[in-house]
Amino acid sequence: MNTKLSPLYAGILLAFAPAAWSGVTTEYLQASNQITNDNDVSYFVAPTSVSNEGNLIAFVSEDTSNAPSATGYGIYNRVTGQVSTPVQSIDGTVVKVDSPTISGNGRYLAFYSGTDNLIANDPVGRDLFVHDLQTGNVEQVSLMGSFQLNVNGNMPSISMSDTGRFIAFSMRMQNPDGTGYNHAVVRDIELAQTRLYGNGTPTISGDGTVVATYRSGERTITILDRASHTAIEQITLQTLPSDASVERVTLSFDGRYVAFNTQNRLYLYDRNSGETREIVKRNPNGDRVAGVELVTGQFSDDGRFLAVQQIDSFGTASAATSHNALVYNLESGKLAQVSDNAQ
Repeated sequence: MNTKLSPLYAGILLAFAPAAWSGVTTEYLQASNQITNDNDVSYFVAPTSVSNEGNLIAFVSEDTSNAPSATGYGIYNRVTGQVSTPVQSIDGTVVKVDSPTISGNGRYLAFYSGTDNLIANDPVGRDLFVHDLQTGNVEQVSLMGSFQLNVNGNMPSISMSDTGRFIAFSMRMQNPDGTGYNHAVVRDIELAQTRLYGNGTPTISGDGTVVATYRSGERTITILDRASHTAIEQITLQTLPSDASVERVTLSFDGRYVAFNTQNRLYLYDRNSGETREIVKRNPNGDRVAGVELVTGQFSDDGRFLAVQQIDSFGTASAATSHNALVYNLESGKLAQVSDNAQ
Protein backbone atom coordinates (compact mmCIF):
# COMPACT_ATOMS: atom_id res chain seq x y z
CA MET A 1 0.00 0.00 0.00
CA ASN A 2 1.23 3.46 -0.79
CA THR A 3 2.04 5.79 2.09
CA LYS A 4 0.64 9.28 2.27
CA LEU A 5 2.85 12.34 2.41
CA SER A 6 1.79 15.93 2.77
CA PRO A 7 1.21 18.31 -0.15
CA LEU A 8 3.83 20.96 0.17
CA TYR A 9 3.75 24.11 -1.84
CA ALA A 10 1.79 26.67 -3.84
CA GLY A 11 0.15 24.51 -6.48
CA ILE A 12 -1.16 21.08 -5.55
CA LEU A 13 1.18 18.11 -5.68
CA LEU A 14 0.67 14.83 -3.88
CA ALA A 15 3.67 12.55 -3.32
CA PHE A 16 3.51 8.82 -2.65
CA ALA A 17 6.39 6.74 -1.32
CA PRO A 18 6.17 3.00 -2.16
CA ALA A 19 6.62 0.51 0.67
CA ALA A 20 10.05 -0.41 -0.72
CA TRP A 21 12.05 2.76 -1.47
CA SER A 22 12.58 2.59 -5.21
CA GLY A 23 11.44 6.05 -6.21
CA VAL A 24 8.51 8.39 -5.82
CA THR A 25 5.46 8.88 -8.00
CA THR A 26 3.85 12.30 -8.23
CA GLU A 27 0.48 13.57 -9.26
CA TYR A 28 -0.34 17.17 -10.15
CA LEU A 29 -3.87 18.26 -9.46
CA GLN A 30 -5.25 21.34 -11.20
CA ALA A 31 -8.15 22.25 -8.92
CA SER A 32 -8.34 26.00 -9.63
CA ASN A 33 -10.56 25.84 -12.70
CA GLN A 34 -12.89 23.39 -10.98
CA ILE A 35 -13.48 25.99 -8.28
CA THR A 36 -14.06 28.97 -10.56
CA ASN A 37 -14.96 27.45 -13.95
CA ASP A 38 -13.10 30.46 -15.32
CA ASN A 39 -9.83 29.98 -17.18
CA ASP A 40 -9.23 33.74 -17.21
CA VAL A 41 -9.00 34.04 -13.42
CA SER A 42 -5.54 33.69 -11.88
CA TYR A 43 -5.59 31.59 -8.72
CA PHE A 44 -2.88 30.84 -6.18
CA VAL A 45 -3.65 27.41 -4.71
CA ALA A 46 -1.94 26.19 -1.53
CA PRO A 47 -2.69 22.75 -0.07
CA THR A 48 -2.90 22.65 3.73
CA SER A 49 -3.49 18.99 4.66
CA VAL A 50 -4.25 15.54 3.25
CA SER A 51 -6.04 12.45 4.55
CA ASN A 52 -4.14 9.21 5.24
CA GLU A 53 -5.04 7.47 2.00
CA GLY A 54 -4.33 10.64 0.02
CA ASN A 55 -7.87 10.81 -1.33
CA LEU A 56 -8.97 14.07 0.33
CA ILE A 57 -6.88 17.23 0.05
CA ALA A 58 -7.81 20.44 1.87
CA PHE A 59 -6.48 23.65 0.35
CA VAL A 60 -6.90 27.41 0.27
CA SER A 61 -7.15 29.43 -2.94
CA GLU A 62 -6.59 33.09 -3.58
CA ASP A 63 -7.80 35.11 -6.55
CA THR A 64 -4.61 36.98 -7.51
CA SER A 65 -6.28 38.85 -10.38
CA ASN A 66 -8.23 41.15 -8.03
CA ALA A 67 -7.14 43.73 -5.47
CA PRO A 68 -7.83 43.14 -2.68
CA SER A 69 -7.71 39.43 -3.41
CA ALA A 70 -10.51 37.04 -2.47
CA THR A 71 -9.55 33.92 -0.54
CA GLY A 72 -11.50 30.66 -0.43
CA TYR A 73 -10.94 27.00 0.34
CA GLY A 74 -11.94 23.58 -0.85
CA ILE A 75 -11.60 19.84 -0.34
CA TYR A 76 -10.44 17.99 -3.44
CA ASN A 77 -11.54 14.35 -3.75
CA ARG A 78 -9.03 12.45 -5.88
CA VAL A 79 -11.44 9.54 -6.39
CA THR A 80 -14.33 11.58 -7.79
CA GLY A 81 -12.29 14.50 -9.09
CA GLN A 82 -14.69 16.91 -7.40
CA VAL A 83 -14.04 19.95 -5.20
CA SER A 84 -16.42 20.60 -2.30
CA THR A 85 -16.89 23.46 0.17
CA PRO A 86 -18.86 21.67 2.92
CA VAL A 87 -18.81 24.37 5.62
CA GLN A 88 -21.99 26.44 5.49
CA SER A 89 -23.58 29.06 7.71
CA ILE A 90 -26.98 28.64 9.35
CA ASP A 91 -28.65 30.28 6.33
CA GLY A 92 -26.94 27.86 3.94
CA THR A 93 -24.30 30.15 2.45
CA VAL A 94 -20.72 29.00 1.94
CA VAL A 95 -18.40 30.17 4.71
CA LYS A 96 -14.89 31.54 4.24
CA VAL A 97 -12.38 29.53 6.29
CA ASP A 98 -8.65 29.76 7.07
CA SER A 99 -6.10 26.98 7.67
CA PRO A 100 -8.43 24.07 6.76
CA THR A 101 -6.93 20.93 8.34
CA ILE A 102 -8.35 17.49 7.60
CA SER A 103 -7.93 14.56 9.98
CA GLY A 104 -5.98 11.50 8.84
CA ASN A 105 -9.12 9.38 8.60
CA GLY A 106 -10.76 12.06 6.45
CA ARG A 107 -13.76 12.55 8.72
CA TYR A 108 -13.09 15.88 10.42
CA LEU A 109 -12.14 19.31 9.11
CA ALA A 110 -10.77 21.86 11.59
CA PHE A 111 -10.56 25.50 10.53
CA TYR A 112 -10.62 29.14 11.61
CA SER A 113 -13.50 31.41 10.64
CA GLY A 114 -14.67 34.90 11.49
CA THR A 115 -18.23 34.22 10.32
CA ASP A 116 -20.71 35.02 13.10
CA ASN A 117 -23.57 32.77 11.95
CA LEU A 118 -21.84 29.43 11.55
CA ILE A 119 -23.55 27.98 14.65
CA ALA A 120 -26.32 29.15 16.97
CA ASN A 121 -25.15 31.87 19.38
CA ASP A 122 -21.87 32.16 17.50
CA PRO A 123 -19.83 34.90 19.21
CA VAL A 124 -18.43 37.75 17.13
CA GLY A 125 -14.79 37.35 16.17
CA ARG A 126 -12.53 34.68 14.74
CA ASP A 127 -12.89 31.20 16.25
CA LEU A 128 -11.66 27.65 15.72
CA PHE A 129 -14.25 25.09 14.62
CA VAL A 130 -14.36 21.41 13.71
CA HIS A 131 -16.74 20.12 11.06
CA ASP A 132 -17.81 16.45 10.96
CA LEU A 133 -17.84 15.64 7.26
CA GLN A 134 -20.04 12.58 7.86
CA THR A 135 -22.79 14.08 10.02
CA GLY A 136 -22.43 17.76 9.05
CA ASN A 137 -22.19 18.78 12.72
CA VAL A 138 -20.09 21.89 13.44
CA GLU A 139 -18.58 22.52 16.89
CA GLN A 140 -16.72 25.54 18.21
CA VAL A 141 -13.41 24.40 19.66
CA SER A 142 -11.91 27.66 20.95
CA LEU A 143 -13.91 27.98 24.18
CA MET A 144 -11.51 28.98 26.95
CA GLY A 145 -13.05 31.80 29.01
CA SER A 146 -10.46 34.57 29.35
CA PHE A 147 -8.32 33.01 26.63
CA GLN A 148 -8.75 34.10 23.02
CA LEU A 149 -7.34 33.33 19.63
CA ASN A 150 -4.48 35.58 18.64
CA VAL A 151 -6.20 37.42 15.81
CA ASN A 152 -3.23 39.63 14.98
CA GLY A 153 -1.46 38.43 11.86
CA ASN A 154 -1.69 34.82 10.64
CA MET A 155 -3.79 32.26 12.45
CA PRO A 156 -1.72 29.78 14.48
CA SER A 157 -1.27 26.33 12.97
CA ILE A 158 -3.71 23.49 13.68
CA SER A 159 -2.52 19.97 14.46
CA MET A 160 -4.88 16.97 14.63
CA SER A 161 -4.55 13.34 15.62
CA ASP A 162 -5.34 10.89 12.83
CA THR A 163 -8.82 10.09 14.16
CA GLY A 164 -9.61 13.78 14.66
CA ARG A 165 -10.32 13.26 18.35
CA PHE A 166 -7.54 15.58 19.51
CA ILE A 167 -6.94 19.07 18.10
CA ALA A 168 -3.85 21.03 19.15
CA PHE A 169 -3.64 24.80 18.69
CA SER A 170 -2.57 27.90 20.60
CA MET A 171 -4.63 30.54 22.40
CA ARG A 172 -3.62 33.84 23.94
CA MET A 173 -4.11 34.85 27.57
CA GLN A 174 -4.90 38.55 27.34
CA ASN A 175 -3.96 40.78 30.28
CA PRO A 176 -5.92 43.97 31.08
CA ASP A 177 -3.04 46.10 29.78
CA GLY A 178 -3.15 44.39 26.40
CA THR A 179 -0.07 42.22 26.93
CA GLY A 180 -0.23 38.46 26.97
CA TYR A 181 1.31 35.24 25.77
CA ASN A 182 0.27 32.11 23.89
CA HIS A 183 -0.69 28.84 25.59
CA ALA A 184 -0.56 25.40 24.01
CA VAL A 185 -4.05 23.88 24.02
CA VAL A 186 -5.41 20.41 23.18
CA ARG A 187 -9.13 19.84 22.69
CA ASP A 188 -10.57 16.33 23.21
CA ILE A 189 -13.58 16.26 20.88
CA GLU A 190 -14.93 12.98 22.29
CA LEU A 191 -14.94 14.14 25.93
CA ALA A 192 -15.56 17.83 25.10
CA GLN A 193 -12.59 18.81 27.27
CA THR A 194 -9.85 21.39 26.66
CA ARG A 195 -6.54 21.33 28.54
CA LEU A 196 -3.50 23.58 28.65
CA TYR A 197 -0.02 22.20 27.95
CA GLY A 198 2.15 25.16 28.91
CA ASN A 199 3.20 28.17 26.89
CA GLY A 200 3.86 28.23 23.18
CA THR A 201 2.63 26.49 20.03
CA PRO A 202 1.67 22.78 20.16
CA THR A 203 1.69 19.91 17.71
CA ILE A 204 0.31 16.44 18.41
CA SER A 205 1.38 13.01 17.18
CA GLY A 206 -0.89 11.09 14.83
CA ASP A 207 -1.76 8.52 17.49
CA GLY A 208 -2.69 11.32 19.92
CA THR A 209 -0.31 10.23 22.69
CA VAL A 210 2.44 12.87 22.47
CA VAL A 211 2.32 16.67 22.43
CA ALA A 212 5.31 18.86 21.52
CA THR A 213 5.33 22.56 22.41
CA TYR A 214 7.74 25.31 21.41
CA ARG A 215 7.99 29.08 21.53
CA SER A 216 9.15 30.79 18.38
CA GLY A 217 12.60 32.31 18.81
CA GLU A 218 13.58 30.07 21.73
CA ARG A 219 15.88 27.04 21.84
CA THR A 220 13.78 24.39 23.58
CA ILE A 221 11.11 21.90 22.53
CA THR A 222 9.07 20.33 25.33
CA ILE A 223 7.68 16.82 24.86
CA LEU A 224 4.60 15.98 26.95
CA ASP A 225 2.50 12.90 27.53
CA ARG A 226 -0.96 13.93 26.37
CA ALA A 227 -2.92 11.69 28.78
CA SER A 228 -1.00 12.46 31.99
CA HIS A 229 -0.40 16.08 31.02
CA THR A 230 3.22 15.85 32.17
CA ALA A 231 6.52 16.80 30.51
CA ILE A 232 8.62 13.75 29.67
CA GLU A 233 11.52 15.30 27.75
CA GLN A 234 13.18 18.62 26.92
CA ILE A 235 14.94 18.92 23.58
CA THR A 236 17.52 21.72 23.64
CA LEU A 237 19.60 23.11 20.81
CA GLN A 238 22.87 23.18 22.76
CA THR A 239 24.86 21.47 20.00
CA LEU A 240 23.46 23.70 17.24
CA PRO A 241 24.68 27.18 16.23
CA SER A 242 24.20 29.86 18.90
CA ASP A 243 21.72 31.79 16.72
CA ALA A 244 19.52 28.72 16.17
CA SER A 245 15.96 28.94 17.50
CA VAL A 246 12.89 26.78 16.94
CA GLU A 247 10.45 27.98 14.27
CA ARG A 248 8.32 24.95 13.32
CA VAL A 249 7.85 21.42 14.72
CA THR A 250 6.21 18.23 13.42
CA LEU A 251 5.94 14.81 15.08
CA SER A 252 5.91 11.33 13.61
CA PHE A 253 2.79 9.22 14.13
CA ASP A 254 4.06 7.62 17.36
CA GLY A 255 5.97 10.70 18.53
CA ARG A 256 9.40 9.06 18.21
CA TYR A 257 10.75 11.51 15.63
CA VAL A 258 10.69 15.29 15.96
CA ALA A 259 11.38 17.39 12.86
CA PHE A 260 12.01 21.08 13.42
CA ASN A 261 13.24 24.19 11.66
CA THR A 262 15.78 26.71 12.93
CA GLN A 263 16.19 29.76 10.70
CA ASN A 264 17.00 28.27 7.28
CA ARG A 265 17.92 24.74 8.42
CA LEU A 266 15.98 21.53 9.03
CA TYR A 267 16.79 18.97 11.75
CA LEU A 268 15.49 15.57 12.78
CA TYR A 269 15.63 14.34 16.39
CA ASP A 270 15.22 10.66 17.32
CA ARG A 271 13.81 10.39 20.84
CA ASN A 272 14.89 6.73 21.10
CA SER A 273 18.57 7.30 20.35
CA GLY A 274 18.87 10.96 21.34
CA GLU A 275 20.50 11.66 17.96
CA THR A 276 19.96 14.95 16.11
CA ARG A 277 20.80 15.07 12.41
CA GLU A 278 20.55 17.88 9.91
CA ILE A 279 18.66 17.22 6.70
CA VAL A 280 20.68 18.77 3.90
CA LYS A 281 20.21 18.95 0.14
CA ARG A 282 23.50 18.09 -1.58
CA ASN A 283 24.70 18.14 -5.15
CA PRO A 284 26.11 15.03 -6.91
CA ASN A 285 29.54 15.85 -5.45
CA GLY A 286 28.16 15.69 -1.93
CA ASP A 287 28.41 19.43 -1.27
CA ARG A 288 25.60 21.39 0.37
CA VAL A 289 23.41 23.24 -2.16
CA ALA A 290 23.56 26.96 -1.36
CA GLY A 291 20.55 29.28 -1.28
CA VAL A 292 18.06 26.57 -0.36
CA GLU A 293 15.69 26.55 2.61
CA LEU A 294 14.13 23.24 3.68
CA VAL A 295 10.86 23.28 5.66
CA THR A 296 9.41 20.30 7.51
CA GLY A 297 6.15 18.75 6.31
CA GLN A 298 4.28 15.63 7.44
CA PHE A 299 5.68 12.21 8.30
CA SER A 300 4.35 9.07 6.68
CA ASP A 301 2.35 6.99 9.16
CA ASP A 302 5.06 4.32 9.36
CA GLY A 303 7.68 6.92 10.28
CA ARG A 304 9.96 6.04 7.37
CA PHE A 305 9.52 9.16 5.26
CA LEU A 306 9.30 12.89 5.86
CA ALA A 307 7.84 15.32 3.34
CA VAL A 308 9.99 18.42 2.92
CA GLN A 309 9.40 21.74 1.17
CA GLN A 310 12.27 23.46 -0.59
CA ILE A 311 12.20 27.25 -0.98
CA ASP A 312 14.89 28.68 -3.23
CA SER A 313 14.77 32.26 -1.91
CA PHE A 314 15.03 32.82 1.83
CA GLY A 315 12.22 34.85 3.38
CA THR A 316 10.23 35.26 0.18
CA ALA A 317 7.82 32.31 0.21
CA SER A 318 5.21 33.62 -2.23
CA ALA A 319 3.47 32.60 -5.41
CA ALA A 320 6.45 33.94 -7.41
CA THR A 321 9.04 31.99 -5.41
CA SER A 322 10.41 28.71 -6.71
CA HIS A 323 9.23 25.78 -4.56
CA ASN A 324 9.95 22.08 -4.77
CA ALA A 325 8.64 19.03 -2.95
CA LEU A 326 11.12 16.50 -1.57
CA VAL A 327 10.92 13.26 0.40
CA TYR A 328 13.48 12.33 3.06
CA ASN A 329 14.07 8.62 3.74
CA LEU A 330 14.85 8.26 7.47
CA GLU A 331 16.36 4.79 6.98
CA SER A 332 18.78 5.60 4.15
CA GLY A 333 19.27 9.29 4.91
CA LYS A 334 18.56 10.14 1.27
CA LEU A 335 16.61 13.18 0.13
CA ALA A 336 14.74 12.79 -3.15
CA GLN A 337 13.14 15.58 -5.15
CA VAL A 338 9.66 14.72 -6.41
CA SER A 339 8.71 17.91 -8.23
CA ASP A 340 10.26 20.09 -10.88
CA ASN A 341 10.38 23.77 -9.86
CA ALA A 342 6.68 23.83 -9.00
CA GLN A 343 5.14 27.24 -8.43
